[in-house]
Amino acid sequence: MKTVPLIAGISAILVFTLLRVHGEESKITIPDSVKAIWAALDSKYKQLADVVAAKKADEVYTVAEDLEALLKALPSKSTNLPADKLKRVEGQVKNAGKVLDDLHDAAKDGKYDVAQEKLKIVEGVIKAVRAQYPADETSP
Repeated sequence: MKTVPLIAGISAILVFTLLRVHGEESKITIPDSVKAIWAALDSKYKQLADVVAAKKADEVYTVAEDLEALLKALPSKSTNLPADKLKRVEGQVKNAGKVLDDLHDAAKDGKYDVAQEKLKIVEGVIKAVRAQYPADETSP
């Protein structure tokens, strides 16, 4: 009966490894303020658009992960947002994560037409998140 725990342990390690590779953590440094995060987001989105247009699949993944990390940092830094707006931000951030995963998967598979479509969706998500903040927190 020692085989069952061994198989379960190996399965758990395999699942963790697969998830870790696909959801690799970004190495970007998260700015301290919401305004600085927005500046970094704008820059990173432009970089993502550039690497998708240049069809650089290896860079798309890294830039998409950085963009996702910046978006995920917004809710915890947004202490001045009303609860309803914060809830919208959290929901949009989840949506962005899914779309960014689809985007880099499409680029990896060489489907740049799909990646461009996903990029437009990401742009819309960023606009929806930006709309929850006062203009002075989202502009350079």
